[in-house]
Amino acid sequence: MREFEDYLAVHIERLRHGGADNSILSAVLHDSDLSETEVRMFAGLLLGAGFVTTTHAFGNAVVALVGHPDQLARLRAHPEGWPNAVEEVLRYDSVAQIGARVATETLQIGGHTVQEGSAIFLLIGGANRDPAIFERADEFDTTRANARDHISFGTGIHVCLGAALARMELHIGLQTLFERFPQLALAGEPTLNDSTLLHGIKHLPVSLGPTRVNTG
Repeated sequence: MREFEDYLAVHIERLRHGGADNSILSAVLHDSDLSETEVRMFAGLLLGAGFVTTTHAFGNAVVALVGHPDQLARLRAHPEGWPNAVEEVLRYDSVAQIGARVATETLQIGGHTVQEGSAIFLLIGGANRDPAIFERADEFDTTRANARDHISFGTGIHVCLGAALARMELHIGLQTLFERFPQLALAGEPTLNDSTLLHGIKHLPVSLGPTRVNTG
């Protein structure tokens, strides 16, 4: 963490004195009144949220897909289904299991009073399995018509800044992985990271099988 902090400090100074470029961090530096600490926190959040979450989503997706060979077979036959498969993975095995919000006014939820200013912890993983929204909510179905109704990226003004990038990374990465290694299989039990905030896999043993070479 100290090495990361040192790196950020040097990088921020380089951006601050090197003129504006087209990066998000540079825009924050030159167009906002954030303090040095706030800029470092923003940079750390941007890097962590843009990398760790997608990495976890990728691992969760591999486990879900390998565990449902019928779904993989359908995707091989109909590769145009990959974008929807990504949405179903995000719904079925959410990386962000919990979200925190602050009530801006006093309100009633399920017969309970939530006072203005109170912190509310939202169970995102539970909402993504809500049977009132998703038919057969506990089943993994890459053809689910409303798979994109998940809230893994948040919603409204809180929607994830990198949602479009994450979707693209998962689509390209997963489709390429299973096209190149069509016999990829688990070679042991996945080791979870035991996080209640960002659900992911620490260790995922797999056997790749023969590689499919693209001769086109």
